[in-house]
Amino acid sequence: MQVIFGGTFDPVHSGHLAMLSAVCETFSEALVRVMPNGDPPHRQVNASASQRVEMLRLAMPAHPRVILDTREVGSAGPRYTVDTLAAMRDEYGPDESLVFCLGRDAAAGLLSWGHPERVLDFAHLCIMHRAGHLELPAEVSALWSHTYVSENALCTAPFGRVCELKTPDVPVSSTQVRALVAAGQFPLPVPTVIADYIRDHGLYLDTE
Repeated sequence: MQVIFGGTFDPVHSGHLAMLSAVCETFSEALVRVMPNGDPPHRQVNASASQRVEMLRLAMPAHPRVILDTREVGSAGPRYTVDTLAAMRDEYGPDESLVFCLGRDAAAGLLSWGHPERVLDFAHLCIMHRAGHLELPAEVSALWSHTYVSENALCTAPFGRVCELKTPDVPVSSTQVRALVAAGQFPLPVPTVIADYIRDHGLYLDTE
């Protein structure tokens, strides 16, 4: 089983790390790939791709089953998640279970992605409950209304199923972190090493 934990990580914060810990605990036999977006076509990023990758390198725990996968960062131009999942399906073959994990807030905006209806053609989808328990729009839920299963059932098929995973409530978002930096409000709800990196590189000072 290959588990992908994707996001912009702009910046990586304590909530991301709590979700990563929950993913590792839930899929205890899987390889977990933390995969930052390079140039996401559906949203603006503030730090450069290389800066976001470096913050992930600093923040990620030393874990034998967690790796940083930068394949989207190295691609030229915008890269859609469905294209990455299709490439991974080709790489790992028809029988490998692929699980794409994302937060509920990101899932709520899924219709702005490129070809969201095709995600389940290549992978399972694991929607993580973050603080706030944002309800998914009916149009998004309709994409997979008959495919919900428990997380334990994802290993019995290569793709096409959806599960929901409850993760610790850590009430923080990257948007909030950027706003705190712009307002000069410290400490930040991020690991100390990330706060130091943000300060040393002057990131997010002009974020509104």
